[in-house]
Amino acid sequence: MISAAANRADADPLAGLDDVPWADLTHAYGSASDVPDLLRALETGPEDAADRAMHDLFGNIWHQGTVYPATPHAVPFLLNLLAEEPPWAEQIAVLLGEIADGHGYMLVHASSLSSLRFNYEKIAADRGTTVEAEMAAERTVIAACRAAVAAGAEALAPFLIHTEGRVGDEYIVRETVARGLARCAAIRPEMKDWVLDALAEETDPRMPAELDGRVDDLPWLAAAVKEKCKRLGPADWEANDD
Repeated sequence: MISAAANRADADPLAGLDDVPWADLTHAYGSASDVPDLLRALETGPEDAADRAMHDLFGNIWHQGTVYPATPHAVPFLLNLLAEEPPWAEQIAVLLGEIADGHGYMLVHASSLSSLRFNYEKIAADRGTTVEAEMAAERTVIAACRAAVAAGAEALAPFLIHTEGRVGDEYIVRETVARGLARCAAIRPEMKDWVLDALAEETDPRMPAELDGRVDDLPWLAAAVKEKCKRLGPADWEANDD
């Protein structure tokens, strides 16, 4: 298993933050000009400010499964912060996992809800574009998100494995990180082994049960998940987290 990045004591995790044209990028609520201050709050605290920043980032650069043009630009800074092992590391790991597994709004809704296709075509036309153009743009954003996560995935790898005594070491963190890194395996094939090795070591039946059905488009993982579910037996959703 790959370990986290080596000592970064002399590195600034937010170096280059102000070089990104955040005001020209968008997230779920419009301009991403608020993202730099949210990332700084994660670096410097205090705890209540960091908590608010995490809440906001879970709502803007990733929103109910959707990623946005600003999202891949935030990923390298989140990975750098994660390598610093802050108190809210598990939340950052979950956010990164969800970003890597993110989708596009039009790709989900306009392509699957044919009865509402006209509505989405009108929405796109009002923005001076087309559904097809918006879906193409969303595919570009999704690819950029996965490339950004893959580039620094060593910081995420430790969250694949249960670590006794680690605060916040919960099955849902491992599931989300596994799901996200699995999406990046097309970019870095070695991550298949990371995910499969972690799944083989998993002891909580809730982790593969949560994955089951969510990775069916990745046959190499879906088969391993179903086999793991059989070996561990049914998940007890009433059980306390680790």
